[in-house]
Amino acid sequence: MDYIDIVFDGPPSPEGARFVEVEGASISASGCSGRMDIGRFASPPMDGSLDSKVMLEHELQRIYESEINVRISWLWDGGIDVRLGDEMNGYLAEENVSSTGDIVPWLQEAIAHFYPHSTYAKALDPHTRERATRRLFRPPISGAQVRCPDCGAPHAAPPGMEEVFAFVCAHCGKGVEISQPKPI
Repeated sequence: MDYIDIVFDGPPSPEGARFVEVEGASISASGCSGRMDIGRFASPPMDGSLDSKVMLEHELQRIYESEINVRISWLWDGGIDVRLGDEMNGYLAEENVSSTGDIVPWLQEAIAHFYPHSTYAKALDPHTRERATRRLFRPPISGAQVRCPDCGAPHAAPPGMEEVFAFVCAHCGKGVEISQPKPI
């Protein structure tokens, strides 16, 4: 029995039939033949391991709907940086993972650890929530941190930047010049 995932455009939801599984299909130029069953979104089984079909898009949508901020970025051959939080309010934890398959497990545990009462964390399986309570998370690496004198919003310089001379506040949009203390 063969299974083929066919991806459709549209919102990620079981109702939106984000993918279907085609049993006993034969592929031709005109399409598929065989019985089609609407698939389901894969989710972590109760033993705590992740199914290989967990859809990153679906998990990110659930995190977004829970109003939890994350940042995912990469530079070729440098791994994938995953952060919990945002530039305006600061980051709670970060990790550099080696594959996209490692993003969801890290985010699930980080969210369960730092936001245990969130809608997203409450929907996670008990094993993931329990692991999150024991896991140690790496604090984010950041540069110098200052506050906007006009609105009080925090500003963190990029990692490795130890002094801030000027910046544009991401919250109020004003340009801020930092006066340096005079040497004694």
